[in-house]
Amino acid sequence: MPAAGILRDDERVELLDGELVEMAAKGFAHDVVKNAVMRRLARSVPETVYLGIESTLQLGPRLLLEPDLLLAPVDARSASPDNPAPP
Repeated sequence: MPAAGILRDDERVELLDGELVEMAAKGFAHDVVKNAVMRRLARSVPETVYLGIESTLQLGPRLLLEPDLLLAPVDARSASPDNPAPP
């Protein structure tokens, strides 16, 4: 997209459900905090909870997100919009 003049090389965007959304730049401090939170959570979440680090989260057929940290029921890891996790 930078070659086409649509975006600059330094612009951080994500495609969310067909729309470009500007994202904040990740820096050293962001990474330090993310890892500190992950270490604390890893010691305290039960086995029934999945702790994902930059895991892909599918919220719809065309909506995939990659949050820094993700807490979800373990059985939701294999779920998809076409195959939802059991209640």
